[in-house]
Amino acid sequence: MRKFLIPLSLAIVLGGCDSSVINPGESGDPRLKRFSSPQELKAYLKEQVQASSRPRGDFDALPLFGGISAAPAGAEAGDGQSQGDFSLTNLQEAGVDESDRVKTDGQYLYVAAAGRLRIVKADPPEQMEEVANLALGSYPDAIYLNGERVVALSGRGFYWGGGGIGVIGGPGTVVAEPARAMPESASSELMPPEPYLDKTVVTVVSVADPRSPTIESTVSYEADLVSSRMIGNRLHLVLLSYPEVPSPVEAIDETPVESIIPDGSVAVGGQTVRTADLVTWSDLYHPIDADGYGMTTVVSFDIADPAGTTQSTGILADAGLIYASTQALYATDTNYTYAGELRETTDVHKFDLTGGAAVYVGSGAVPGRVLDQFSLSEHQGYIRVATTRSGTFTFEGAPSPSNNAVYILGPDGGELKVAGKVEGIAPGETIYSARFVGTRGFLVTFKTIDPLFTLDLSVPANPVIVGQLKVPGYSTYIHPMDEDHLLTIGKDAEDAGNFAWFKGVQLSVFDVSVFADPQLMDKEILGDRGTESEALYNSKAFNYYQPLEALAIPLQLVEGSGTGFEYGTPTFNGVYVLRVTPNSGLDVLGRLSMSPPDSWGMSWCRTVFIGGTLYAVSEAGVQAVPVDALEQDPWEVNFE
Repeated sequence: MRKFLIPLSLAIVLGGCDSSVINPGESGDPRLKRFSSPQELKAYLKEQVQASSRPRGDFDALPLFGGISAAPAGAEAGDGQSQGDFSLTNLQEAGVDESDRVKTDGQYLYVAAAGRLRIVKADPPEQMEEVANLALGSYPDAIYLNGERVVALSGRGFYWGGGGIGVIGGPGTVVAEPARAMPESASSELMPPEPYLDKTVVTVVSVADPRSPTIESTVSYEADLVSSRMIGNRLHLVLLSYPEVPSPVEAIDETPVESIIPDGSVAVGGQTVRTADLVTWSDLYHPIDADGYGMTTVVSFDIADPAGTTQSTGILADAGLIYASTQALYATDTNYTYAGELRETTDVHKFDLTGGAAVYVGSGAVPGRVLDQFSLSEHQGYIRVATTRSGTFTFEGAPSPSNNAVYILGPDGGELKVAGKVEGIAPGETIYSARFVGTRGFLVTFKTIDPLFTLDLSVPANPVIVGQLKVPGYSTYIHPMDEDHLLTIGKDAEDAGNFAWFKGVQLSVFDVSVFADPQLMDKEILGDRGTESEALYNSKAFNYYQPLEALAIPLQLVEGSGTGFEYGTPTFNGVYVLRVTPNSGLDVLGRLSMSPPDSWGMSWCRTVFIGGTLYAVSEAGVQAVPVDALEQDPWEVNFE
């Protein structure tokens, strides 16, 4: 008799991960094969569109409660960087830049705010002023700073569905589209799903004179921006789009392939100089086991010459998380199948970047789902992947608990094969944070208490858990301070038996000098239940500046809550600054208020250290104050 399994929650949260449109393959083979002809591509798309309308099977196996949502794909994170006398964006890998809302060269702050590029002369702080305000027309929300160029990334799009209204992300622009009616002669099984229409715009701006920025070039794609990286002058974009399949789908046989693949264009000096398909059919790959028709494309170009250097490679798989080293880029695609028994697997696709463009290398698969980009790390050609596999509940027999694991995959021909693994880590718990540093790994799992695991990964074929420490609460981000110390941020928690009540924001310093015996050196709990920080889920809001041994994080402080589910009163909204040292631990230096305590008006906040000054940047403007005099009235620039 088939057992009927039901979820205690349907929340295997897909933020940052993804769920394939369909997954008819039974063997789960993640390898990719290049299309041999336009006809093969069109036949593949037709089959996937038709299959996407078929019944998806029963729901005999579903996940248990467990875990937190993964950070958004755009929540890229890091490894504290500094250059000269100022802090830089928090990066995961040295030499691999990541976009953020704020960049600095130590003299100027470059800010993507309210659809504009704002340039603020920051040093000296008492003479701080906004010197330029450039409208880009595409609502940028992330930028790079590369020498004398700012690269602004924008996304604008809408879902064209039955409601008939599409809202484009540009300022105040609303586009009305008639609701699409199904032709009377068309079967619902033969209609492709309503397309998600999107556009990614890359604007390259010269800031050779920061007071007079000028647009050099604009690159646009009919695709959603999943993530990006910059290595040297080469920008690597990971884009998700859906081929423009005609309706009814049978018409695809007579449709030119160029009309199916989304387009891209390059404009220099306001004049379009290049228009082409996002990727050519001959540079497209598909899974051996069909996996829907979402198209992930890696586009690479030199920001000084996007028209002459653009190269693209695409795969018909939905992009989930993106990780990149200086040598390679990896894209994950997590699949959830609930027919018969739970199958929760993550495909990992590798692209070589050493030639300046993405070249497909191979693919592999591991059980479970990946939390965020820090759950992946490359070392000496091997990719380490930390995963959680959900448990299941059944009315007959014992439930299956969640399980955690670390897999090490290496290239073997056209595959990424598992070279070594550690499975069965903390049954019943879920990974809340992971970090890999050289040959060492760190995991935090949680259910009612936080175990910190240390792993020796020096032998890829034989990874082992070396040490474990149980402490209250949990960590969502692990930051290496030095070789022997970790600085983490997370939440304090009150054990309530089978679950825990989350409390204030918790900062911890761990001593891992004795790798088999990690120790909690110090901790600081800020606020009570309801206290939040953007740095909990976006490590770019976490700024540890080692030259000053100072940590700055945005914080919405709630105080005075009781036990259990009770919340207290909001008392502060701004930035907290702490002194953090390996020897003395954590000490609060002070705080900088940025909005009323009962206001949750900061949609985002970044901090920058220049010399001995802290700069706090938000959509509203910039505040600056000396680190050793945080109580003084700040210098301010307000964005009008």
